[in-house]
Amino acid sequence: MIRLNAPERAWDNLKEELAAVLEGKRMPAITEAWRATVAHLEENGDEQFYRQWLVGTKELAGVSWEVFWEWLRESAGMKEYLSPRAVIPWAQCISLVARNASPEAVGLIRSGSRILKQVHADGQGPLLEACISMALINWPAALALFDSLPLLVRWPPVDMDRWLTEGMDLAERDVETGRAYFAAAAMWQQVSFGDLFVPWLAGGRELFQINPIVARAYFNNSPALTAMPGQRLSISFLAQWANLAASLAANDIETAVAFLMNSPAVLGAGVPLPEWAACGHELLKDDPRAARSFFESSPRLLQEATWPEVRAWVERAVGESRGKNGRLAEFMALATRESVELLAGLRQGISLVEEERSLATYGAALFEEPVLIKSASRLPGELFPGELLPATTDGRRVYLPELTQVFPEREKNKALLRMLLVHEMSHLAEGTYQVTIDQLAEVSRKTGLPGVPLDNVTCLEEWLDLFGDYPLIRAVFELVEDARVDLLTGRKYPGLAREYKRFDELKPVACVPGSREAGLASLARLSLGRSEPVDLSTGPAQFFQQKIMYNGSPTVQDSLEVAVTWYRFLADRPSATGAPSYPRALYRGRLLPDLAAINAEVAVDSLLLKGRRKAQSLLKVRPGPAGTVTAYRTRAFYDALKDLLQGFFREEQITYRRVYFYDEWDVTAGGYKPHWCRVGEIVLQPSSRWLVEQTLSEYYGLISTLKKYFALLRPDRFRRYRRQEEGEQEDLDAIVEARTERSIGAPAAGFFIRRDKRLRDVAVAFLLDLSGSTDQVMNSGKSILDIEREAVIIMAEALEVIGDRYALYGFNGEGRHKVNFYIIKEFDEGYGMPVQQRFGGLKSEGLTRLGAAVRHAAGKLQRVEAVVKLLLILSDGRPYDVDYCSEKACTDLRSWLNADDTLYAREDCRMALREVRMRGMTSFCITVDRKGKEYLEDIFGPGGYVVIDDVTMLPEKLPVIYKKLTI
Repeated sequence: MIRLNAPERAWDNLKEELAAVLEGKRMPAITEAWRATVAHLEENGDEQFYRQWLVGTKELAGVSWEVFWEWLRESAGMKEYLSPRAVIPWAQCISLVARNASPEAVGLIRSGSRILKQVHADGQGPLLEACISMALINWPAALALFDSLPLLVRWPPVDMDRWLTEGMDLAERDVETGRAYFAAAAMWQQVSFGDLFVPWLAGGRELFQINPIVARAYFNNSPALTAMPGQRLSISFLAQWANLAASLAANDIETAVAFLMNSPAVLGAGVPLPEWAACGHELLKDDPRAARSFFESSPRLLQEATWPEVRAWVERAVGESRGKNGRLAEFMALATRESVELLAGLRQGISLVEEERSLATYGAALFEEPVLIKSASRLPGELFPGELLPATTDGRRVYLPELTQVFPEREKNKALLRMLLVHEMSHLAEGTYQVTIDQLAEVSRKTGLPGVPLDNVTCLEEWLDLFGDYPLIRAVFELVEDARVDLLTGRKYPGLAREYKRFDELKPVACVPGSREAGLASLARLSLGRSEPVDLSTGPAQFFQQKIMYNGSPTVQDSLEVAVTWYRFLADRPSATGAPSYPRALYRGRLLPDLAAINAEVAVDSLLLKGRRKAQSLLKVRPGPAGTVTAYRTRAFYDALKDLLQGFFREEQITYRRVYFYDEWDVTAGGYKPHWCRVGEIVLQPSSRWLVEQTLSEYYGLISTLKKYFALLRPDRFRRYRRQEEGEQEDLDAIVEARTERSIGAPAAGFFIRRDKRLRDVAVAFLLDLSGSTDQVMNSGKSILDIEREAVIIMAEALEVIGDRYALYGFNGEGRHKVNFYIIKEFDEGYGMPVQQRFGGLKSEGLTRLGAAVRHAAGKLQRVEAVVKLLLILSDGRPYDVDYCSEKACTDLRSWLNADDTLYAREDCRMALREVRMRGMTSFCITVDRKGKEYLEDIFGPGGYVVIDDVTMLPEKLPVIYKKLTI
């Protein structure tokens, strides 16, 4: 226990001073944490560390309470990784960051143990002093520098000094460029600093002279190039890459940035850099926006077509768009129907959209379980770095590549896509992600690992994260587990085992004998049953054979035990690439335990909580060094991933009767965006008839009058046609007249009477706006939706009298992928109890993507046989949705601010209504938006709408408007 004697009274005074300051803050929780930490350090710490800690704590006493709380919380274990001399610089560094951004300072404290444990005690002080110097001029760069410390300590002092000096210079010139420079430190794990630093820095400085934004893109994307499997940087390549970017930047800065940002993905697809850049240069001559769109869409293009097909597509697009202002840029962005159709016509691959339904049927029949299939392109690209065929499962869904184009034969590509599905469903069927904490603890016990702390580990991903080299343990587990599920599926379905053999050829990977890559290649061959004699000569290989290949029913626990054995076997081997690299069979996707862990969180939240919850992941893992394939594993990334999966879950909870896709008109491109909007039909479930009964009671007098009035509009049921060649009875008058006419030699014909039905031939579809704004409450105490609902109920009662065929629909949505179309009553349904009970299920939520809803309602109306077809829209305001607009392409601030954000939506709606008229139908809008005249005439045309100033009059005015439109 520390004893503070009389000469050291100053330290006692400092402690008392700090205690007084904290008491003055009147925050009992922090005061209590302070007392507990002081007691712990006095009891267990050493005197020198304690003194330095007191000084460091005083440095932080003036920062935000969140930062100070985190400092106290970490202090108890700080001595395990921090030398006494480094305590004060560490506190000063935190304080400087906290002055600018408290959340980042909290993150800095939390990462301290992970970073500083890897730095020798003698080097901690000087390196933290460097971080302080950096924080004084550029705190974001200081954070990036701190993250790179474990790497810097391995460098020769000369290299480290040069790295810091050049970084300081850039950081002083531009904040973000300095941050990007230091964040790129991880790339030197993959390539030689001595050989490439000078040309790499020269390229960055050259681009900085042109524009700092371009230099940032250069530094930010350099690590991704080195992390790609098989990519080797050289002096000539770096010079070429920088020169191409400089050439583009001389013409357009944003185009150069797009080129640099998408270079890793394009090079990962095997496209020659000069050819790709030359293609963009040619487009730049015609339209900078077109070149920028080309570079930005290139990763997507190369998912859907080969590079020769993309080049042919660009050539055709230039020819077809020549002379059409702005058309080429939209074409390059794949934002028009013509561009997508042209690309589809040139490719030989299999699109997931084309095969999704048949794949779902096949998978459900094979595994006797329904399967949810989504495109892997909807997941963040960080999960599939450089993947040709991205595929995985999150424990609930199967994600498959957007395009499968490996072979020249379409049928073989289709078979490969089917086997990708089978392999991922095998992981679901065989319980890859269903391992429990108790099972993980048992594996730890059997393999001699430290006991798994059950209060800290909640899933497989966090257990794997306990290993020092996470990428390696995940790679070996993936290979072993792939072998297990393939083996079990092949035993159940021998025919599938033969199908696996069609696609299990491994592409040779160059590796040094005895290296980590050579060991992984050996395990890859073993997992496919293609082992060579040398592969079977090691103990881990024999253990793999025993536990997996020769086991009658291997489990996930067996796979984990084998993976631990192989991890120990390979961990100390030298690695040429840094990141695990090994050959993989074409039909095998990626094993992503972190994706499964986040999806499990979403599933638990859905059971415990109702409504939408802010996406905040609880996953506790370590991000990899910047620029590596696991650098994405941050809290922010997993929060965003959880939000995405929550969106998927909400989509799946909506029971769509059927889903449709519709084109959308883009006025800026002068063409349609193909299959742009996803419309899902939802049949409202019966709830309560109370709303109908209440409306009938409240408007009893109006409804009685309307029924009598509409009954008068009903014509005679039959009309008589005389002098017909055929009919139901003789026409006596015609017979008498015929005798007279014959006497004078005139011909006589037509001696029958025919009676035909003479009914009103009208069909009307009511389309109700159910967006969130309709929940606005009026002075009467009713919401706009309440009044819309009452008006439609009154009309339904009247239409039952007159006999017109009618349907009742509603719509809302949230983005182009989620336009909800609600069925209240179809044309062929009677107005009975089930329909009347559906009115209770109408709710105000979402936004108003009117164009897609109009197109869908018009399609249903067109299928009805009627002389008069009317689409009647009830809305409370202008069309609006989160992405119902075009991208602003203005170059100056004034033009950007003055751009019309509503033009795109208005023009799409106008075009949708034009399509209605071209089909021989009539549309009419009734709105309660008093500002409706400002935009409705543009959309519906003169006479195509009416504005009802007093919304409470809607139930009375709607029948009058209907009469005028149909009589």
